Amino acid sequence: MALNPVCGWSSTNITQPLALSTTVAGDFSASNIFGASLVGFDLDVSVQTFDSSWLSFVAVQDPTKAVFNHTTQSLATDGSSVFVAGQCVSNCSFDPITAYPYLNFTGLPSTTVQFTDATWEFNFLVCKPNAVVQTREVRNEGHGTLVVQPINGRTLPKQGNLHPVQAPSLLSIAMMSISGNSGPSQLTSSYQYASLGSITQTDFLFGKQQIASLPDGSDLNGIITNVTMLPIDTLSATYGQMVQSASKAYTGGYLGTAYVPGRLSSTQVVFASSLPHIAVSTIMLVCLSFMIVFAHFRRGKGSEFTLINVAAAVHGSDLPEQFWQMKATPGSNALLDQKKLQRQMTEMMNKKSVILETEPDGSRTLRVV
Repeated sequence: MALNPVCGWSSTNITQPLALSTTVAGDFSASNIFGASLVGFDLDVSVQTFDSSWLSFVAVQDPTKAVFNHTTQSLATDGSSVFVAGQCVSNCSFDPITAYPYLNFTGLPSTTVQFTDATWEFNFLVCKPNAVVQTREVRNEGHGTLVVQPINGRTLPKQGNLHPVQAPSLLSIAMMSISGNSGPSQLTSSYQYASLGSITQTDFLFGKQQIASLPDGSDLNGIITNVTMLPIDTLSATYGQMVQSASKAYTGGYLGTAYVPGRLSSTQVVFASSLPHIAVSTIMLVCLSFMIVFAHFRRGKGSEFTLINVAAAVHGSDLPEQFWQMKATPGSNALLDQKKLQRQMTEMMNKKSVILETEPDGSRTLRVV
């Protein structure tokens, strides 16, 4: 599954302040305050209730009941995560001895909602994974790293282990708990920053350095500190890393049973054969086997060439006497010269024949004639 994560601030279809005939802490039906269409993202969102004792808050909306596809009016299945940032701007009540964060919405498309007791501004951050289910080849480069190969115009058959609708939806569900269940909350000695969500969410939206610089303590005489969202490019890059990490539970194999091959096998012809060729080669192999067996058990085989057989063949012949004569003649030291000895033997045996005769008593005699 390929991801191209993108985040963006969305305006809504509410162009004028929305007046509600209830207080901020009123009894809202279905736990929702109001609904809005997010322009440019084909999404509708229902803003859920929040703790009105805070001056500001940031919360991700539940994708299973608060985020809808604008066209079909069914639950969104593209994996989108919608963050709602709210800030009280008029008739706000707060503890004068506590520090509060004030969300700086300068340059952002805000939606104003007028309650009977206070006025709030809301901003909507939409993060889309832009997930595309594709079949790719994965190779191991030999360094312990798996590399997804480019498509290069190839169309590989689908494996069917990732549902094109369910898989992106699981990404938004994986990010659903980032506000409250993705690590420690931003609780300090006076809990004044808990409304911004968990440490993971505040690091994502505001950055570690900005959060670390906020005043800390309970006796701060009502200090209100501006907090600014990070640039949209930084949010998009960080969101991509978070959604990949959050989806490891789905891609680790714990929830799936389908086997995905690392490479697609195909049949390749090595050599061509036919039934007549196989029949002929089989018959020839059988005949060759019979010839080998017959040659092994045939009659009239010669004796093995061993020193004993050679001595028995030379016994009674005049070869020893001729060698003795050669040795006794002058220049016998030439026997030490192997090449010269071979030449003399060749000259001596020139035009002579060596015959092996069998005597009546069965002994054999080697004669030079």
